[in-house]
Amino acid sequence: MLPSVKIMQISSELASQTISKYVVGEALWRKGIDHNPHQLFIDAWATGVWTRQYGLISYKAIAEVLSLIAENKAEALAVEQRSSNLWLVDSAQGNGKYFVMRSGKYLSCSCPKFRCWQKRLGKECPQLLQALGGVFCHHTFAIQKQLK
Repeated sequence: MLPSVKIMQISSELASQTISKYVVGEALWRKGIDHNPHQLFIDAWATGVWTRQYGLISYKAIAEVLSLIAENKAEALAVEQRSSNLWLVDSAQGNGKYFVMRSGKYLSCSCPKFRCWQKRLGKECPQLLQALGGVFCHHTFAIQKQLK
């Protein structure tokens, strides 16, 4: 019998960016679990992401995969500093540039992914936001790399 746990109501837009079969599959692979990502059935619970085949995956494990993906995408992005607190960063798809702004220690980005996470994560999946340590995207990772 499954434990009584609240199932989260995550929008399809946010789910496709955070708990997709690709992301969950990568988290399973990192745990050494051989699987077929096309056969995964996923539900977002208050305690983590439930896969019917492999059980619960923590939001911490999902956050690690999302950070790794952002870090890897950031490696190839060209950055142009416009002022001490403003940068233009290439799109990963090569179809434009996004503004990354710094306010104190906080970086924000004008890309759709960052705006979606900023708008939805705290409301729809605060446990994942906590595990992530804040909102980010590969553009902000590119700037963080430069600032180190």
